[in-house]
Parts: sequence; C-alpha cells; structure tokens
Amino acid sequence: MAFDPRNLSHKISQGRAFVIQRDPFFASILMDMDPVIDTDATETCATDGERVIFNPDWLLSAERPLVAAAMRKMSLHVALSHHLRRGPWRDPNRWRAACDQAALHIMQTEGVDIPTGATALPQFHGMTAEEIYKHMEDDDQDDGGCQGDDGQGDGQGGEGSGQGQGQPQDGPAAPQEGNTPGSDGAVGQALDGADMRNKPEVSQKQAENDQRVMRAAMAEKAQGHESGLSKDLVDRVKAKGVDWRDRFMAFIDDKAEVKVSWAKPNRRFVGEDIYLPGKTANGIGTMAFIVDTSGSMSTEELAMCVTQIEAAREAIGIRNVVVIQIDTEVKAVDEYDMTEPLPTDMEFHGRGGTNMTPAFEAAAEHDPALIVMMTDGVFSHLTEDPGIPTLFALTHGGYQGKAPATFGDFIDLPAPEVA
Repeated sequence: MAFDPRNLSHKISQGRAFVIQRDPFFASILMDMDPVIDTDATETCATDGERVIFNPDWLLSAERPLVAAAMRKMSLHVALSHHLRRGPWRDPNRWRAACDQAALHIMQTEGVDIPTGATALPQFHGMTAEEIYKHMEDDDQDDGGCQGDDGQGDGQGGEGSGQGQGQPQDGPAAPQEGNTPGSDGAVGQALDGADMRNKPEVSQKQAENDQRVMRAAMAEKAQGHESGLSKDLVDRVKAKGVDWRDRFMAFIDDKAEVKVSWAKPNRRFVGEDIYLPGKTANGIGTMAFIVDTSGSMSTEELAMCVTQIEAAREAIGIRNVVVIQIDTEVKAVDEYDMTEPLPTDMEFHGRGGTNMTPAFEAAAEHDPALIVMMTDGVFSHLTEDPGIPTLFALTHGGYQGKAPATFGDFIDLPAPEVA
C-alpha cells in the first residue's frame, strides 16, 4: 500500500512538537534520533537508540496524544539504555515485556501519560527490568505459563527499566505475538542497539548513551525544570565514573544562566514549521574556543572537540562561539552565532610550533564569558591569568596531574577513534 510521505511526516512532526513543548528531557533524546518508516520492523513504533521507527499503518491511524505518548516511552527506553541491557542470555520477547512494564511504571510515577491500551501491572511496581524479567521467568517455570497477561500483546514492550536503572536491551526487530505478562498491546518497542555478544561495542554505545542522558538533563535544566527522573539518571551516570564529556559539559553548564525566549525560535524545528521557544544564556553571550593547531595535534582530536562544543551550544543556548586557531601565532579567528552550526569539516591552519599567549589576547577582544582551549599541553607554562574562566582540554594524556597553567580547570581527552 502506498503512503503519502507528507502525511506521515506531518504526523511525526505533530507528535514531536507535542513532546518538545511539554517534556524537554524526553524531547532532547527524541530529537537525537532519526525518524524512519518501516512496515516490517514493528507493528506500531520502535527504537534501536539511533532511530525512531514507525509502522505507517499505525502512524496514520494514531491520534497525536498516542503518538506523543509512544515517543515519550521510546525516549525513556533509550534513557534507561534498554536497547543495550538485555545481554546475550535473555529471551528477547520476555525482556521487551519486562522493559515495557518498568517504563510504564516510571511514566506513571512521573505523572506522564502512558500510551492508550497499555497497562502497568501492579505486581511489577518499583522493580527494575531485570527484576521483572526474573519474576516473569519464575512464573513461567512455576506455572507452566505466564501470569498477569491482561491481553494479547505484540511483544513490543522494551522500554522502561524499573527505578531508572539503565542498561541496554536488545531483541529482534520483528514483533511477535505472545502471552508474555505485560505485553498487552503497549506501544513502543526497544530493539537491540548493539550486538549483545560484543562487549566493547556495547560499552562504547553505553558511554555515548550516558552522554546523551547528560545532554538531555542539561536541556531540561535550560527550560527551568529538573525532574526526579532526570536527576536520578544523571546520578547513576555519574556513579559510574566521571567521563571527560560530563566534565566538559558541566564546566560550560555551571557558567550558564539560561532562560527560555520566544523572541528567538529554536532553529532546529523551524524547518518543520514548528515554532518553539529558543534558549538564551544570560551568563554566556560568547564562548571562545582556542584550538592548538601545532604539529602535535591530530585532525581527529580537533574534530572531536568541535563536536562537543556544538553539543554544548545546542543544549545550553550559547549565543556566539569564537574559534581561534593558533600555533606560534593566531592563524584564524571565526565567529558563529546561534543560527550557524560549527562546520563538521572545519579546516584547521597552522601545524608549526606552539605559543598560546597570543590566543588569550585575541580571545579577550571578544569579551567571552569563558574560554575552552584544546591542546596537548606542550608549551611554555602559562602564568598570566586572563581573568576569564578557562578549561584546558588536554590530548595525549597531557594533564596527568601536571597542569600547563597556574589558572583554569583541566581535563584529559581520550584518544579519538580513527576510521
């Protein structure tokens, strides 16, 4: 059957706008995933952490509140890393149902509308997805079948995990009918986002997902909110160990006093004819990004930091970014306002020796609220404090307890992956 892509796009845009206007935390995660139309992957909608997959028949027949509730639920699955937590030993369909029940209970606790037709079974209240899965498994073994089945489900419950504990879940894309408890027609399937047998791949995707949660919490804070759910998830991420990206974001976030403004609509959604308030950072009108382009810096390292600067700007709403390239002297100064994304293929100039002092002088001319310098730390020890909050992001393990300056904060960057 042929579908008019304009109608499908309109339904998706409506649902996304509904979430964006009400739930900045869920919206941040949702907008990080590409919408996809697929008649085979799911009977309703699904996510693998990278995409939001819609069945066109379901999408066209669903009303906007149902589409929005399903999107929230999928965002929660991703926030809880259900697409990464199943492990190679759990049954995919039972795991989906367990995640579904955990997500539904969290949504109810947070006062978020659950999809029409979904039922949060009371016996699973307060349990994690893993705990629910074990109860389902025990019930199946004890009774020769599954208890608590309120209806014939489509096996698409892979989205919530108990008390906000998150790890990935995976399972085959195709929905399957069954009598697993909790799979009562609830919308929003969480598909595996990695090969559960490949621990390095899962670990890498988990780290990326943790950073996504941190960005979502920052976006929520920018809207003047801080839900118990986002705080709990952020606390869990931090408990795993402080990632360099968390410290990078935290440094910028700490300097920002953010407010919502309709005067400058959010540029990400204008193209979809969705007009939503933008964010202005009272405390960060301008951020200076100093790039050490001396010969010891790789292009991959420079590109890695550009990506993080753009992510921070998107989450917080920094009005202007000044990029200063330097080796022994300033090689380039480029300014970007909120309507101009930093180029992903930014061209770097230099590759000579290193002298950072002129860069601080150039930065001061733009009166920045803060400075981020990406460098390997191989230069003369800096002692003249510019009087501007400064973060040194050091490559090659350049910090290791030996600060390259008497001022500022310091983080070590990991070695970038080279394709």
